[in-house]
Amino acid sequence: SASTSTSSRTRLSSRSFPGIGRAPLLILRSISSRATSNGFSRAIRRFGSSTCLKHQARREAADRKLDVPEGRSRHERRSRSLAAPAQLAAYINLDIMGGGLPIKPLRRLADSRRRIRRFPRPARQRAGFELWEVQQGHDPSDWKPMPSVGEGVNEIRVHADGEHRVLYVAKFEEAVYVLHAFAKKTRRASKQDIAAAAARFRALVQERVRKR
Repeated sequence: SASTSTSSRTRLSSRSFPGIGRAPLLILRSISSRATSNGFSRAIRRFGSSTCLKHQARREAADRKLDVPEGRSRHERRSRSLAAPAQLAAYINLDIMGGGLPIKPLRRLADSRRRIRRFPRPARQRAGFELWEVQQGHDPSDWKPMPSVGEGVNEIRVHADGEHRVLYVAKFEEAVYVLHAFAKKTRRASKQDIAAAAARFRALVQERVRKR
């Protein structure tokens, strides 16, 4: 009868299929609920048992790599397994990120953000990488000082899909300021671009003086 077949069916759960995601598990539940033969249900149970054994074998292998004693709880094994990512994060912070030095925030003045976004993708990516180096306290790969704009102002030279320039100042402690960005189409930067960057630099200095 229908009631007998329903009671004989096995309820499939994540315990039977620890290595299977939620969506495939719902599909198996649907198939099992529509099956009328107990043989199919037993096959599903055997499949779940084999999956459970494989999952347990993988977990034991991972425990052996982490040197976790047998009999520890799942929470202790998980805490030990998280030690490696923590050590990796410490290595990234101390060795790669410059000894744990603080990263200066990046502040783009006026329309400098929009101008950089208008760069072609290779130039935009290169400009972002060079600014990230400046945030860490390093020099860009290709740069020159721009005393005509202001004291401490530098120019990043981006040679990707044309010539592009990013003017910034990093001498202030609180942040790295991007003053201006533009595509260079002539041998020298235009007077309008130099004047715009110089005006923003003067406004930045005056604002910092007022905040003091």
